[in-house]
Amino acid sequence: MKKHSLLVGTALVVFCFFIKAVLPLHAQRAKTLKEQTVKIDSMLLPSEKNASYYFIQAVVKANTNKEDSALLLLDKALALDANNDAALFYKAKLLVNSNKDSLALPLIEKAVQLNPKNNSYLSLLGMTYIAVKQPLKAAEMFEKMVALRPSDLQILNILRAIYTQTSRGKELLAVLDKMEAAGMNDEEMFLDRLNTYQWLDNEKGAYALLESYARKYSDKVDYKVMLGNWLMQKHRPKQAYKVYQEVQKIDPQNENLLGALYDYYVETGDSVKAKETQQHLLFSESVSYETKLSVFKNLLADAQKNKQDSLMLLPLINKMIASTPAERNVWLLRGAYLQLQKAPDTLQTQAMKEALTAFPDLDDYRMELLQQAAKSDNEALADSLAIGGIKNSPQSLGFYYFHAMTFVRQKKHKEALNTLLSAVKNAPETADSAVIGDFYALIGDLYHELNESDKAFGAYEIAIKKNPNNMSSFNNYAYFLSIERGDLAKAEALSRVAIEKEPNSVTYLDTYAWILFLQKKYDKAKEYIDKALAPEHKDDIDNTLLDHAGDIYMALKQPQEAIAFWQKSLSLEPNNADVLSKIQQAVVGQNKKQVKKNKSYTKKK
Repeated sequence: MKKHSLLVGTALVVFCFFIKAVLPLHAQRAKTLKEQTVKIDSMLLPSEKNASYYFIQAVVKANTNKEDSALLLLDKALALDANNDAALFYKAKLLVNSNKDSLALPLIEKAVQLNPKNNSYLSLLGMTYIAVKQPLKAAEMFEKMVALRPSDLQILNILRAIYTQTSRGKELLAVLDKMEAAGMNDEEMFLDRLNTYQWLDNEKGAYALLESYARKYSDKVDYKVMLGNWLMQKHRPKQAYKVYQEVQKIDPQNENLLGALYDYYVETGDSVKAKETQQHLLFSESVSYETKLSVFKNLLADAQKNKQDSLMLLPLINKMIASTPAERNVWLLRGAYLQLQKAPDTLQTQAMKEALTAFPDLDDYRMELLQQAAKSDNEALADSLAIGGIKNSPQSLGFYYFHAMTFVRQKKHKEALNTLLSAVKNAPETADSAVIGDFYALIGDLYHELNESDKAFGAYEIAIKKNPNNMSSFNNYAYFLSIERGDLAKAEALSRVAIEKEPNSVTYLDTYAWILFLQKKYDKAKEYIDKALAPEHKDDIDNTLLDHAGDIYMALKQPQEAIAFWQKSLSLEPNNADVLSKIQQAVVGQNKKQVKKNKSYTKKK
């Protein structure tokens, strides 16, 4: 284990955010003046409209969100009385609210000069100095406020933030003393004090602080451990060990103590006790996972630094699992370690299987194993994992999908439908709406396969509302409407959405052309079926598309082209009796026309 840092780290305050959080408590608004029902103008002579009058009017305007008008009135007030501190302050505040800090600064500086004990003025000037990145000038203003209100912890906290940000150690210690005097819990300021002594290289002060806290809070052994760690950092191991021994008498299993003792044994060369302590930290059930992880990270860092065998720590993790099998995080640690070290896939898979046996609700592992099984065409294993996922994580929708698809491949449409219906029923409220929409699209397809058209169309309605970006839902809904000879106008509108979104989809072009054909818009239907038949789509052309093309061309009285398309369709699906019948009828029709034509020619001769 690496040395425990004595300090968690310099407790820097997120400066600007903190400052803004306390600003409203000090930069109070000027007293709100409500507009009277009787207009003031009607009660004053022109000579009586002095700076105070325009100031009051400006406040009224500002309170009705008319800041621009308020600023003009304040300018009039200041033109009549350049030393009107209230007008200077109010104008500065309006400018600050508009993020015009540099314009506000000279105004509020002058207001403070005219009225140096006004807390609102001092606060706004301090905040403005912060905004223009002059924190030490801001500190001067807040120090003046503290002089007027010495127990105001909010003002003191602002100073604490400023002095922390600017590394002003002596000033920060003084502020912390004032905060303690104002009633703040001294433990909350401990690290600030300690860090400040560090900045100032004041070892005497740091030791006195640690020693006093260790004595004052004797029931909290962590202060003693920190004192021992500090002594170790200052190369005083004998004194440090004496402190650790005191802690051992009070809390021998304290994890911070054990970590500190491990560092001590390493530092003093006692490899036996160091190993013994390390083993306890890693394998004891009484030690938290966070501590185990900290120890492991240090071991991993050492192994990587020394370029040791990438999997050398695997036996150690396996032992951690064996000693604390109920700690699921250790199982996950092994998976993360194997992935980090790019272990062979077989090793990673075996680790996931073992973890899943121990904790069946490890959905990520289950899904990874399921996908591996699906890729290797091990349908039985994939479905078994999916069923287990549904049982152990009934709100995880992915498992329902895989289970349903197994039924689809087996032509068990009813079972697939029931699986998907269970999925949407058990879906959590936080489930992605688009995913729910995709499930309803599949539900619609299955209802159609089961000849339950009304339920299919109801499912599609939900699908396109839940996920308006799934064009397959629009296309299938439109196509099945057309097959059922339903609302062709609605079918066309739905299909148009799909081709406008994906104009190069052969499937969507075919659907749109087919619906136009059913509406007897043959020329337009031909336009879209020809797009679907374009050479760049040759790999996507199927028997249904060719069948539709034949129907469209036949309607346009182009039988030879129609027969050609049907013959191609039949070559892809030789047992399609409907297409064969169309070809036969078309050929008979062609022959009759030819006979009639021949007879007509004979008569003319």
